[in-house]
Amino acid sequence: MTDIPKIKWEDVNWLAEARSWIDESINALGIPITGELDQVHVRAWSTVIRIPTQEGNLFFKAGGPNQAFEGGLLKLLQERIPDESLQVLALDEKRGWILMTDGGQTLRQIHEGVAQNAWVKLLGSFAQIQIKLAANIEEFLAVGVPDRRLAQLPGYYDLLLSKPELLLKGQEDGLAKREIEQLIIKEPILRQLCEELAEYDLPSSLDHGDLHDANVFIQGEDTVFFDFGDASVSHPFISLMIPLRILSHKLGLDDEDDSQLGWARQAYLEPWQEFSPMDELLRAWDLAHHIGKYQRAINWYMVSSHYQPEALGELKAAFPGWMQEFLYHGQTFPD
Repeated sequence: MTDIPKIKWEDVNWLAEARSWIDESINALGIPITGELDQVHVRAWSTVIRIPTQEGNLFFKAGGPNQAFEGGLLKLLQERIPDESLQVLALDEKRGWILMTDGGQTLRQIHEGVAQNAWVKLLGSFAQIQIKLAANIEEFLAVGVPDRRLAQLPGYYDLLLSKPELLLKGQEDGLAKREIEQLIIKEPILRQLCEELAEYDLPSSLDHGDLHDANVFIQGEDTVFFDFGDASVSHPFISLMIPLRILSHKLGLDDEDDSQLGWARQAYLEPWQEFSPMDELLRAWDLAHHIGKYQRAINWYMVSSHYQPEALGELKAAFPGWMQEFLYHGQTFPD
């Protein structure tokens, strides 16, 4: 039996180095630590450590190469949308280390099911944030947020198909040879989709990348967004894809069946009516939904190319899975 290699964040030397930085940063703030540190989250690409202090819990987060930009992004968000983002207390942008305040309870912790009013507020608030932040995309790009604007997306296509081993070619959870061949044929369709969506003339903005009820804190009347490790500068509507999928799961619907989620689409799209009427926004969303699966595949390619399959576990199938979803968008998956 082969031992599973230890994830970087579990290495005692790395933990000692992180602890030293945490101590130094918190000492500079003059806040005594009152208990043991608790590593509450470990993934191949990031880790989170809870730090009990005299003034409540603080949180340390470290991200891998594909998420190293997050600290710089959070610092910008703290300046641009202070009421909707977490306070960053210390930051090491070179190492991707962040010390943050405690955001409190997430929407998912407060409501295990679907609290429709809370989701309506979440989606509407994030759309309004995207509209506001559209003026700041050059700042986001400058701190390393990936550029996934429509004009850039086709340029990733050859890269995504260049490593059959990451597509798990011929494996149970991967792509069949014929599917890879079909994806090669589909490249001009992606370009056409991007060109059609660009014609709606909606501004590029910040795509959260993983927007759902466990990545949103509820602080009184404020909705505070966090966990921007999958963020990019892209077409804003792509951010709607994950919320609709999460809602589908919670309601026991098929991933592609959003016929009962018109209220959620409406909540997100309403603020965008300053740019286009609702019927045009709905057509733009249909295009963004298709393209969004490809963009999600890019995110998972970046993860798969940085970490060993053993460290990813079942998530090694996420990249080929999203490529497959992009391939069969609007179709029934073959048996």
